[in-house]
Amino acid sequence: LEAYHAADRPALEAGDLAGLDEAAILSLRLDGHPAAHLVASQWPVFDLFGWRDGRPAEGADLQQSQCLAISRPALEVRVHLLESSLHDFAAALLSGAMLGEAAEQAMQRDEAFDLAEALAFVLNSGLFAKPGGSPDGDQSDNRG
Repeated sequence: LEAYHAADRPALEAGDLAGLDEAAILSLRLDGHPAAHLVASQWPVFDLFGWRDGRPAEGADLQQSQCLAISRPALEVRVHLLESSLHDFAAALLSGAMLGEAAEQAMQRDEAFDLAEALAFVLNSGLFAKPGGSPDGDQSDNRG
């Protein structure tokens, strides 16, 4: 509900990073979208959310922990299941870490962390806002 009712703001897209070299990308600090939320639960919250209209799938492990991201880049709330290292990466970015710092933290947790896959998630998830946009989506220049 918080994501659904959050302020509108354009989501970050791949074109927003066009023309930046690797060093510039790794030193970026991204703005969290107002609708962005991360959840790390000891319970299978993603599966439980999917089961809200029915019964758990046979063989479901109700003791399994899961991480998820909730976003609303347009008018539809999205729920994404995340590996723990991708959750840590996104959490670091939402906390203000530079992209390179967040990647380093995630790689320390999981040697198999895939930065290219994580960047694709960042650009497609709706968790991050377009640079320079105002919380209500108005990107006009108000410098008078």
